[in-house]
This record gives sequence, C-alpha cells and structure tokens, in this order.
Amino acid sequence: MGRINLAVDAEIARRLKQIARDEGKTLYALTNEYLGEAIRVKEAGIEPRHAGRLAVTYSLLSGLDIVMLPGDMVDKILSKLYALEKEWLLRYFYMKGRELSTYLKLFARDLRDLINIYNDLQGFLPIKKNKIEMEGNRLYVSIIGAGRVIESTLCTLKFIEGIIEAYGWKIVKQQVEPGIIIFEATTKKT
Repeated sequence: MGRINLAVDAEIARRLKQIARDEGKTLYALTNEYLGEAIRVKEAGIEPRHAGRLAVTYSLLSGLDIVMLPGDMVDKILSKLYALEKEWLLRYFYMKGRELSTYLKLFARDLRDLINIYNDLQGFLPIKKNKIEMEGNRLYVSIIGAGRVIESTLCTLKFIEGIIEAYGWKIVKQQVEPGIIIFEATTKKT
C-alpha cells in the first residue's frame, strides 16, 4: 500500500504524537486508524466533526441503565399507571429526574452546560422539536413530542422539573397539552 504525506496543524501533530507514544503505536498506525474511523463515521451518514459530541453522548448514555421501548407502548403503560396511581407516578418521575441530575452534574456543572449536553442528545431523544432560551435568570422552554397522550406528557414534565430543580431552578409558569410542554423557569435565588 502506498503512503502519502498529510499536513496538519502543529498542535494536532503534537497531540497525535503524544497519543501514539502513550499507546505504543507509530504515528503512521495511529493516524491511519483515526482517519479510517472518520471515514467509517462519514459513510454511516454522520459528519466527522460531530464525533466529539457523539463520544460525549455515548459516555453519558453508557453510564445509565436505559431501555429503549416503542413510544406507543410507553404511552399505554403510563396511561394505565396514571389511572391507578397518579400521585405516585408523577412523584416517581420527579424523583427520577432528581436522581438523574446527580449523574448529569458529572458532565454539566450548571444549567447552561446541561442545555449544551441536551442539544447534543437531541438525536437520541423522541423529541420532535424544541426551543430553549435563557435570558438572565429566566429559562423559556417549548417541547413538542413529549409523549402522545397527556399522561406521558405530564410524566415528562415532572421528570424535567426534577432535573431543573436540582440545578437550582423552579418552573413558575407552564402549559401542557398532549405531546406539548411549554414552561418558564427562574432561578430559586430570585
């Protein structure tokens, strides 16, 4: 196989050399491996420039015990539970949000960091469309695709509420319809 020369920034070259040394590989072998992976990522329909975000997402999700289920199945299960144990179910989702926030704080120190991670995770979540704006100590959120029935949408809202309260924010205004959540939150310090 023939070889060619590639030009990279000095800092990239320095980091590649250090990684190659640390892994006991030649610079040629390491660069070939990395470029091969970038090509596989591109061929899978993902832009290589997003690989860093995907790595963070993978690291975050691999630490959680996540089970993927069809949305309509989740909606039906939550609707049944809601009819039987509404208060318990909503409290449970709130508490799960609080618990998750402890883990999330390993990756996101504050709500701004968390919003950046959320933006990276969007492709993995069943959310169809969202808008998140922060203005000073105010947070404005609109989510479409948060369940197909009111019960699962309310559970999603409670889950989100648990997370943002753990970050020191409180929902002060909300509007909920099946699949749609709109809320305004402010820091608890206000």
